[in-house]
Amino acid sequence: MNTIKENKPISGARLLLGYLGLFLIFIGIINFLPLFVIPFYPDTFYAWWFFYVPSFLSVTIGGIFYIPIRNKSFGTLSLLNTIALTLLVWIVAIFISSLPYFIWGHVGGPNNPVFVVEEGITKVYGEYLPGDSNHIYHSLSNCIFEAVSGFSSTGLTLFPTCEYPAGTYLYNANMFRYTSGSYSEFLPNCQIFFFHRAIMTFTGGVGLVLILTSAINKRSSFQLYLLEGHNDKLLPNLLKSARNIIYIYVFIFLVGTLLLSSAGVSLFDAMCYSMAGVSTGGFATHATSLGFFSTALGNTRGIIVEAFMIVVMVLGMLPFIIHHFFFTKQYKKIFLHYEVFVAVGIVLLFLPLFIYGMFVQYNSVDQAFRKGIFEFSSFFSTSGFSIYSPGYSFTNINSFLFLGMMVVTTIGGFTGSTAGGIKLYRIGDAFVSLRETFSSSASLPEEVKVTKIYKFGEKRIVTKDELKKSSDFIFLYLLCEFVAVVVLMLNNYSVQDSIFEISSAFSSLGQTTGLSLSAATKHQYSAIWALIISMFIGRLEIQIVFNLFVRLFKYFENRKNIYNIQK
Repeated sequence: MNTIKENKPISGARLLLGYLGLFLIFIGIINFLPLFVIPFYPDTFYAWWFFYVPSFLSVTIGGIFYIPIRNKSFGTLSLLNTIALTLLVWIVAIFISSLPYFIWGHVGGPNNPVFVVEEGITKVYGEYLPGDSNHIYHSLSNCIFEAVSGFSSTGLTLFPTCEYPAGTYLYNANMFRYTSGSYSEFLPNCQIFFFHRAIMTFTGGVGLVLILTSAINKRSSFQLYLLEGHNDKLLPNLLKSARNIIYIYVFIFLVGTLLLSSAGVSLFDAMCYSMAGVSTGGFATHATSLGFFSTALGNTRGIIVEAFMIVVMVLGMLPFIIHHFFFTKQYKKIFLHYEVFVAVGIVLLFLPLFIYGMFVQYNSVDQAFRKGIFEFSSFFSTSGFSIYSPGYSFTNINSFLFLGMMVVTTIGGFTGSTAGGIKLYRIGDAFVSLRETFSSSASLPEEVKVTKIYKFGEKRIVTKDELKKSSDFIFLYLLCEFVAVVVLMLNNYSVQDSIFEISSAFSSLGQTTGLSLSAATKHQYSAIWALIISMFIGRLEIQIVFNLFVRLFKYFENRKNIYNIQK
């Protein structure tokens, strides 16, 4: 009698490598997409192979890893393997995506920019920055910094700048003309790099793992989904939830692009700023961020651009489940969510502080409201866009602004959104825990109280374990920030600059005092890596990283004990 041999489902390290191969293919595609910019900006052709080579290698290696498990029966990944896969996906994505900058840093171009004025239009000729140790991306650490900043949707950048003379120059294939002031601007003919940064932050904002959830079996994908910082599902089915999140995410991006374009922003800039806005990433195509458009398009249209950008940032910081409730007309559930009440409290408490701080700074009511509202929206959503004037430094801010900026960005946005920080639900939990502490001290010993809160439209019991987890996270978050601040201070940076830069990195804000660029140019790699690690663990929810190392330690300790017993 013939027996049919049943194939054993693939699991363990082999399955982990297969999944990693699938992610490598996707990462290769991400690094290939910037090449589509070249037909619109032919002057960026010099950099085509900077992106093609890493893309080709990633897809090839990914295929080698994935083919052995293709069309096979999959088992499930253990929690340890799932955590390892999550970290490996992010680490590999960061390394592959840093290579275009590393190649540029070593190959570069022959000369610095040469400016020539023709018929009143300032054009830039020549290539720039020789490929030697003076190039900011000659160091792999600086390249990794740029990629981590992108995928963590932080927006801190080391991108080189040069001085543009005053005048008008073509910026988008004759579609729009921007008027340039005589101040620092990013290097010309680098749109391929700008688009690459926008794609990184757009992908990292929604989550690398979430995009490929449909390729993983249900149990493993749900673990990955949780480990990447997502803690709610729009629908009972995880695959449908992931797809709905992506649909909502892309829809907000398209709306943002349309709004910005209608205000006179070039299509290229509108796409890049919209991608950075919905991901609350903050990467800009201009060194002066959103402040560029008031100069380039005029004050009135500059205000319109800022207003549209606030809309995109706020939509980005809202949880995807609230967007889902809106589209499915479940409006009541939007407001019956305790994070909304926490957010309203923060707006009422800190927005006046921002406006007052701006009034002290500028001594102008108009500037106080305009800059106060925009900067509050930017810091609260952890987007990191700015409308400060050229040459302004965050080292000059007054005490009121500094206090408001640091508290708001540390708190961060909603859970289940692209925003960073501690998150509003943990702050809400901290207040609930504080209230419980005071009420329990005033109640009788035999009294048992059950705390209930409205969460996404439903009244739920808050367990002591949930409150403890939130408190532990807040403590761990602030402790890690403190250690990182000390590292920067040991590199001779001031307390205020160090706190600002680390808070910006941890919360994925992306605003800077100039400390990051200073550390990079001075080759202070302990400071650069303190910022890299801060961005990385801030994006991946601190416990995941610590959980992995604790589990790895226990794993090797158990193996050692087994070996000693056998011996």
